[in-house]
Amino acid sequence: MRETSVNLEQFIVNKCNGRVDFTIDIDENGDAIPEYKVLNWYENLYAVGIKNMMCTTNPSLKLDLRDKVAEAIQAARVLAVDSKASVGGWLSPDGYYCLDVVINIENRDQAIYTAAIGNESYIYDRVTDELIKV
Repeated sequence: MRETSVNLEQFIVNKCNGRVDFTIDIDENGDAIPEYKVLNWYENLYAVGIKNMMCTTNPSLKLDLRDKVAEAIQAARVLAVDSKASVGGWLSPDGYYCLDVVINIENRDQAIYTAAIGNESYIYDRVTDELIKV
């Protein structure tokens, strides 16, 4: 019988190769938290990128993509001990696909301030599905 389940690392690699926007919450064990649970816990939740793992026009040509994904999961796992952390992928308006380690902040002003310190241009409102310019 053939193994048909996909682990978290491969799931994220597949999302990257498909250039699909996504946010996957990671717990302190390195496991994914289902999004419906996370969004039900919070009235407001803003995603702020804190570490860019890669930006490329074609993720499927990145020979180290799996290593970058594993590193992003590990970073989010460590951050999840003290905060809400995620791994996220997104397609920029100029055609680059980016993979980021993200922290999630409930207070909009704190999220904007955190993004400004990190020279981020936008935060993402996970509840309303909107980008907010910093």
